[in-house]
Amino acid sequence: MLKFIRKRPFILFILPGFLVYTVFITAPILVSIPFSLTGLTQEGHRIFVGIANYVIVFTNKILFPQFMRALSNTFLGLTLNYVFIHPLIIFLAYQMYRRIWGHTVYQNILFIPQFVNAIALTFMVSIFFSPYIGLYYRVFQFLGLEQWGTAGVWTNEKLGVVLIVIVWTWAGLGYEMLLYIAGFKMIPNELVEAAIIDGAGEFKRFTHVYFPLLMPTFTNVMVLMFIWCITAFEIPYILGGLSGGINGNMDFLTLFLYRTAFGSGAYSTNFVGMGSAISTVILAILAGGSGIILWVLRGRRVTY
Repeated sequence: MLKFIRKRPFILFILPGFLVYTVFITAPILVSIPFSLTGLTQEGHRIFVGIANYVIVFTNKILFPQFMRALSNTFLGLTLNYVFIHPLIIFLAYQMYRRIWGHTVYQNILFIPQFVNAIALTFMVSIFFSPYIGLYYRVFQFLGLEQWGTAGVWTNEKLGVVLIVIVWTWAGLGYEMLLYIAGFKMIPNELVEAAIIDGAGEFKRFTHVYFPLLMPTFTNVMVLMFIWCITAFEIPYILGGLSGGINGNMDFLTLFLYRTAFGSGAYSTNFVGMGSAISTVILAILAGGSGIILWVLRGRRVTY
């Protein structure tokens, strides 16, 4: 064993984090799967019920519409992130890498939210858009459009997911941007200089040199965005409450899990079995979605 470790000293650096992650993350997940197959008797005894909890989630007239609403909101938020936010992150990271004027100041401003708790950031956003007292209202009041400032945001069901994505962007933009900046800096200057000598302009250098070599970082950020969207809880909960906003316009998968397992509904007495079943479904979505992203993007990686 010691000989094996001597040949692979990096194991000593990985082992502490691996043990902590296994004990506090992996083990609870694995334990929850058998619990998802159990229920409670009237006397409070836990019994094996098979897939009954899963059947309830996918067939119950109350739970299934809530689950589908939370699932659709989650993937809508993911789509908005992929289509609008991810290209913005790449663009900003490229500008920081090119050291545009004031890049250090811009980089610090974009990264500052990383030092603030997501709950505090969400609370600040809720105050900003608050009717009558928020800055959003004050601007419209100054323009003589008070009715636009008091309505629009919180009463418009279509803006629920958009508002959550805005907070996500504010909270996570700096971290993902730094990942891309690090990826840009790992690209050899010789390749860029060769492209310049060949007459490649800024756009061609980016599309034919930078971006193909950024595929590992691109893949990692795609997976991270997917995981964050599927597991988002604090922001939807603070902005939409336990019910998930107006008609569930801010309901997400983990909020649906929390409400079903720990709320005051009919299944709160069997919160272990029902909660474990829903969390297992979310875990399957996480594993399946992440695997698909890795499989699709794996063949697009370029080496030099």
